[in-house]
Amino acid sequence: MRSSLMMLLGLAAAACRRANDAPPLFERLAPSATGVTFENRLPEDSSLNILNFLYYYNGGGVAAGDVNGDGRPDLYFTSNLGSDRLYLNRGAYRFEDVTTRAGVAGPSGWKTGVTMADVNGDGKLDIYVSTVSYRGLAGRNALYVNNGDGSFTDRAHEHGLDHQGYGTQAAFFDYDGDGDLDLFVLSFSTHEEQASDAPKRDVQATSGGESVINPSSTNHPIISCCTSCSVVGSPPCSRAAIASKARSLTRYKAWDASRWVASA
Repeated sequence: MRSSLMMLLGLAAAACRRANDAPPLFERLAPSATGVTFENRLPEDSSLNILNFLYYYNGGGVAAGDVNGDGRPDLYFTSNLGSDRLYLNRGAYRFEDVTTRAGVAGPSGWKTGVTMADVNGDGKLDIYVSTVSYRGLAGRNALYVNNGDGSFTDRAHEHGLDHQGYGTQAAFFDYDGDGDLDLFVLSFSTHEEQASDAPKRDVQATSGGESVINPSSTNHPIISCCTSCSVVGSPPCSRAAIASKARSLTRYKAWDASRWVASA
């Protein structure tokens, strides 16, 4: 009995040593090795900081997708206040910063999430950047359409997608099943300073809630809802309606995820 116990302990110790000797699943590569030197730096500013902007340290966004059609995933980073960056994947974990040449340094305002999708159905990934317009930062969402020659053109306004408000992230999917991509825009609320301890939630239809936008439609309809109130032009959303939208988005990810790549 004693010998059997010692044998089991010996086997367990050997297994632990083998587990400790196994190489790690991931390896951290230095910016000097990859060429990805992006940093999202936030200044100490009395006009905009964590005390008056609840989401000051939420960070930026990143999207991965093959924007130049060479079979390798490229990277786009959003900077809250600085320049966004686009890195082309040159293989062997090396990336090239092509932001200036591509014309995708980002819109004005406070940049948040970014999504890649073939919005116009031409077989090339486009880039959609979400922004916040708040406390002197006048931002509008940008849609960088891929020109196919290494450059992009912001066509958000002509497609009716230059949303101005408290944009956090966006996702493209075929909401109405007509074969083209629609857009789900996620926004957050603001909490202004006030005398009472209870936070005040901004429920204006132009700045809060969610919306689904069909960019291919001639009049660019926006189906929007306010999750806490009823606003003219924005019917209130029930829990069932919101859950239905979420299920639709989940189904789209499952059967057609190859058409777009998104990250919060």
